[in-house]
Amino acid sequence: MAERKLLVKTQEIALTGDWEGWRFTARMNPPLGVFFEITSGDLERIVGGIAKVLLAWNFVDEDGKLLPAPTCDVIAQYVTSDLLTAIANAWIGEMTKVPPV
Repeated sequence: MAERKLLVKTQEIALTGDWEGWRFTARMNPPLGVFFEITSGDLERIVGGIAKVLLAWNFVDEDGKLLPAPTCDVIAQYVTSDLLTAIANAWIGEMTKVPPV
């Protein structure tokens, strides 16, 4: 019998506006618990949920140095509230697009 694994769907998402050139790879089918975290209203849980969605990025710090891979700690240390909002909005925007027929 062939080994079965849960399909993990990913997508590279480009930010716009002030964040032109910033890109991240996101999980597009996270477990339902991630949505509970992101919509919890608790900032710590929201960051934890976003960290489970972000798989990779090309983000840099104030000195232009590439950030480490996205984790809760890295997000808390380097990601500003406006960048977090841009990430969430871009991801949700892609999640809610109707697929082409």
